[in-house]
Amino acid sequence: MDPTHQFKKPVKLQEGKRSLFRFPYDILPDICDVLNQGALKHDDHNWRQGCGYTELLDPALRHLLAWACGDSTDRESGKSHLLHAICCLLFLAVYEKTGTGVDDRFSCVKFYNDSWTGIDR
Repeated sequence: MDPTHQFKKPVKLQEGKRSLFRFPYDILPDICDVLNQGALKHDDHNWRQGCGYTELLDPALRHLLAWACGDSTDRESGKSHLLHAICCLLFLAVYEKTGTGVDDRFSCVKFYNDSWTGIDR
């Protein structure tokens, strides 16, 4: 085929459909490894039962802080602290979307202002 050949633009049949190609699939096996290790430690799917949001927020923040301070790898699992934080945040996102768990976050709205994120609340 002639490399200069111009292909016709396909008819757009994707309108209104969720686009999945932007997801970074290459990290998915690593996330699954952390989920599998967690299932061995805490029982399979136990997170689906729900818990207080802070029971997941706390370890997510600890893993992020460890990573931010230069400790890339969780000693217990041998996996990245970022992967552990991602798993905790995934669970929290599911809780928020489905109304699972207990929202026991401390309300610090009066302390939260645009100086933290640049967003007015």
